[in-house]
Amino acid sequence: MTLDEACLYLGLSPDDEDINLDELERNYELKTEIYNPSKFFPDTPEYNAAVKRRALIEEAYNYMLDVYIELHGDELDDEFESDLESDLESDSESERHEPEHKYKFGMLIKLAAYTVMVVSISFAVFIFFMKSDAPEENEIANLPAYVKDYERVLRELEDLKSKTISQPHNNITDYADLVERVMPAIVRINTDRSTGSGFFVSPNGDIITNYHVIANAGNIRVVPQNGISFNASVRAYDSEGDIALLMINAGRATPFLRISRERPRQGEAVIAIGNPRGLNGTVSNGIISAFRKINHHTWIQFTAPVSPGSSGGALVNLNGEVVGMPTMLLENGQNLNFAILSDELLNFLMRH
Repeated sequence: MTLDEACLYLGLSPDDEDINLDELERNYELKTEIYNPSKFFPDTPEYNAAVKRRALIEEAYNYMLDVYIELHGDELDDEFESDLESDLESDSESERHEPEHKYKFGMLIKLAAYTVMVVSISFAVFIFFMKSDAPEENEIANLPAYVKDYERVLRELEDLKSKTISQPHNNITDYADLVERVMPAIVRINTDRSTGSGFFVSPNGDIITNYHVIANAGNIRVVPQNGISFNASVRAYDSEGDIALLMINAGRATPFLRISRERPRQGEAVIAIGNPRGLNGTVSNGIISAFRKINHHTWIQFTAPVSPGSSGGALVNLNGEVVGMPTMLLENGQNLNFAILSDELLNFLMRH
């Protein structure tokens, strides 16, 4: 909480250098009386708003009290010592028969009380700053502009997170739920030479696919699931690794898939999504058959059926994370299909 915010809650001006403890306490009592929850029925919006507002005012009061002590601590010490001396003189006049050690004992008690008070206030302020001072939603209208901007950014980040397709879900019992979450990130790639598949890897419109899908293409068009076609540009590629990174300007945040940082296990269930033979959004399921070392690269062998046009699509686990990218198949075999491992995809993205 800033000084401006504390003054705002207590109805004070941060430019007023003559604020004293009495005025601070009067403003605090006035404000807390205005926002007294007992005036409303419990568990109503008005009651909850008053409780939250009153809590903010109490926090502001503690903060201002700490600020006041920091600014006028020396004066408070002098005033305390002066009051203490007056009390001692008064006591000595009225009770001269009292032993001197009683006065010393009283002084020690007052010093102890003062120490406890300072420590308590410091501890309260420490606890307050350890808490999040972000205001509740119904308080945003009363906060400075920069706080409102901060809240707006947080909301936008939450909206963006909600569009991330691959949030882990370990309790999937039906492929339909998985497909419904993953499908919006799958795209079709059309060139003047071929048709293939791809998928979004960021909310900025970045798409990963196979290099052979767009190799030597004069024109590249990307068609997301909404059917709107976009011109695409090539941001980077690795012809040897058969990976390419495309980009479109969708004009809005795109749903995207998370690439797994862990290798799948042999026998793990997966689904392949792409556009085999140009058939948009085709889904097939299978398992991880094996891992094969081919030309210094480790490939995933899997059983989910794919066909030409599936290249560049997504091979995902039951958490919706990409574990591979279908790239090639053996036509004279039975479901002998191969995908680029997620390790290779991550390394490529880190380089570009």
